[in-house]
Amino acid sequence: MPLSLLQSSVELADWRARNVKDELHLVPTMGGLHRGHAALIQAAAQAAASDRAPVLVSVFVNPLQFAPEEDFARYPRQLDADSALAEQAGAAALWAPSVPQI
Repeated sequence: MPLSLLQSSVELADWRARNVKDELHLVPTMGGLHRGHAALIQAAAQAAASDRAPVLVSVFVNPLQFAPEEDFARYPRQLDADSALAEQAGAAALWAPSVPQI
C-alpha cells in the first residue's frame, strides 16, 4: 500500500479512523530524514508487524524549538525525500502538518 501523506488534522483523524484499530507506532521527527531515521522506522515496522499496528512518521519543524539567533527559515525541509524514505522503511503514513495546523 502506498504511503499516505497527511497534512491536516482532519486528514490525520480520517486516516486514523480507517487504519488504526488499537495501537499506532509513531516515529516523531523534524524532517531531514536519514539512515538513522530509517532504522527507527524499520524497527517500528517490525514491532508493528506482530500487532498489525500501522507506523506513522511525523515531520514537524517547530519554530518554538529555535532560539532567536537560530535560523528556523534555513532548517532543511525535503518532504518528497522524507516521504520516500519513510515509505521505503515501512511507514504507512507521514503526517506533515503546518505550523497553523498545530
